[in-house]
Amino acid sequence: MTRSTVWKVLYEDWQMECCGTPFAVGDEVAWPLRLDEECRDPAWAADLSDLEGPVEALAGIEGDRSDAEDFEADDGGDIEAEGGGDDGGDFAHDAEDFEDDGEDFEAEDGGDDGGDFEDDGEGFEDAGEGFEDDGEDFEEPFEPSVVRDRGVTVPYGRPEPWPERARLTGLLTVERHGDRRPDTAGRVRAIHVVTRRFAETSADAYEVVPGERELRPVEQCPKWFRWEYSAHPGSRRGETGVLVELEVAEV
Repeated sequence: MTRSTVWKVLYEDWQMECCGTPFAVGDEVAWPLRLDEECRDPAWAADLSDLEGPVEALAGIEGDRSDAEDFEADDGGDIEAEGGGDDGGDFAHDAEDFEDDGEDFEAEDGGDDGGDFEDDGEGFEDAGEGFEDDGEDFEEPFEPSVVRDRGVTVPYGRPEPWPERARLTGLLTVERHGDRRPDTAGRVRAIHVVTRRFAETSADAYEVVPGERELRPVEQCPKWFRWEYSAHPGSRRGETGVLVELEVAEV
């Protein structure tokens, strides 16, 4: 008989809206995960996971794939499929903020800097060479490795020499960008939309209020998430993702 473990996994709003596929309670899913070991927000204290397992080189793990392939597979059709539904309206609402930012961008780009760009074409090419050099800093500084525990696989993120086993604690999150990692497969047992409150720190700048969180059970994960102004002056509320109970078979 196969044993299973239920893990708490945060699927952030921007990860879903960018290149995620909505899912429902009971669905079988496969997601690339990471463990946020820096999570200190007391709102998540009860949802942290402890993993302990062998440390293995990523190159030797079956199922390793690049996020570029994953992006093309997931992102190509989701927006077309969802754009005509009710959630599409939420996206259009959010797009108003994007249009406002766009005006600022056009104003800056259409000014004096536009002429400078043409005059300084050679300088731009020189700067491009420096950019290529800087790009090398973004390469993996060491051989990537993972920790595997009860069906879950997460990046280890330490240089060699690796220990045979490692214990990690943090918040499991879906990560569809950045480093390569194998999927963790499981069945969705519960979904809760996460709502957080944000306090205004300066003009048009907000930061999440630590320790405050609301969970609303739903049967289906939304594609787009809602924001609203709070009744409290200087604050606003927003849906920041979903907290999922994921049942994973132990292997």
